[in-house]
Amino acid sequence: MTRDSDPQADVPALPLAHRKSAQRQRLLAGMTELAARDGYENVTIEHVSHLTGISQATFHKHFRNEESCFLDALICAQESVHDEVQRAVNGAPPEHAAMATVAALVRFAYAQPELARLAMNESLAAGPPARGARDTGLTALAHLIEERQCWADPDTALPDIGVRALLGGVTRMLATRLRRGQEIDPSDLSEALATWIDSYGCPARQHRWKTLGEKTPRKRSTTVAALLVAPESSNSRAGTPKEQWSAICRQRILLAAADIATRNGYLDTTVADITQKAGVEEQEFHALFADRHEVFAAVHEFFFQHLLAVTASAYFAGENWPERIWSAGEAFTEVFEQNPTLAYIGFVETHAGGPLAVERLEQSTEAFTIFLREGYEHASASPPSETALEAIAATNTELAYAQVQQASPRHMGNLLPRVTQLVLAPFLGLAATDEFIERKLQA
Repeated sequence: MTRDSDPQADVPALPLAHRKSAQRQRLLAGMTELAARDGYENVTIEHVSHLTGISQATFHKHFRNEESCFLDALICAQESVHDEVQRAVNGAPPEHAAMATVAALVRFAYAQPELARLAMNESLAAGPPARGARDTGLTALAHLIEERQCWADPDTALPDIGVRALLGGVTRMLATRLRRGQEIDPSDLSEALATWIDSYGCPARQHRWKTLGEKTPRKRSTTVAALLVAPESSNSRAGTPKEQWSAICRQRILLAAADIATRNGYLDTTVADITQKAGVEEQEFHALFADRHEVFAAVHEFFFQHLLAVTASAYFAGENWPERIWSAGEAFTEVFEQNPTLAYIGFVETHAGGPLAVERLEQSTEAFTIFLREGYEHASASPPSETALEAIAATNTELAYAQVQQASPRHMGNLLPRVTQLVLAPFLGLAATDEFIERKLQA
């Protein structure tokens, strides 16, 4: 072919740095698409290479491995979210900064679902570095809101709720809806969430959220034991009935899986690790579970069944609805305190455990809204919406996650006053809620 016959002949070659940048952006876009569609754990370098048409050798010139590519894609997604929120906050009155941020998150989720799933869901599934990046990003958004709120008139009502917890709860809500493919009008969802946030409004000088986190109830009314303990039965299979031995193996496997994943993370926990620590043969493992996904789904099932049962029992022992919420909160936090390993697996490593574990967490979160429905009998003229119940449950999940992730489940009791305010205020109002909490703390 002659130079005159080649339509590309006069097009100058792109500079090497530009070509590298373009390749990198294609790889990041490929990682985003695959992780959002198939889940982080199912993405390989080969998959990214095939989707983008870029060789694996070239991939390694830009990224060390799948994790480093995912983390860079996550940071890009977070930058997009941050820019969207920044514009929304700057354009809103200071007292509406939180509501403007939530509306921006909703718009972003439905305008760019792949980026949103990466930032809001898969960031929880990709191990400690990704969770750390996710949490850092939410903290940065919270700072934008708090800085803007500082310009509000002292007598203007601002939401008395932890901004970081609020954002974590809303992103969990959105992640669930995106994962399930739920269609909804973003403006309707934003309006419902704004009404819910407004129910916590009061002048900043009356805010109690931060000080509530410093208070631990003096008296705990429930007694909760550790749920998952090593079986006391003999280590020997000889002479042990088959069904009994299977039960012993199952208990050991669940305990070993929870313990290893707490120390190493789910992604770095293998079947070989589990069987070695549990002291069972691989064939005994596979007689009970197909793979590690089923093990962790069983761990979650075990934990959440007990958590819901203990919480429900405490709830129905209360004299009236506010008392029942407090009693249920006591039981909830005590289960965490007595079972720190299960709490970590249940609320921190959940998304890494795959779709079965995530679905179990989301179903359990929804189940806890049952305790909120009695509040409608005590609500004011403007009772909270179904969306508000969903947001309350998701925000409580974020509070539990943050406590286990950043501090210790041994101090979950510190959350009880905050959880109570989060639940009661939309129904009873802040003043009545504060009075009730103070009375319980002084009892």
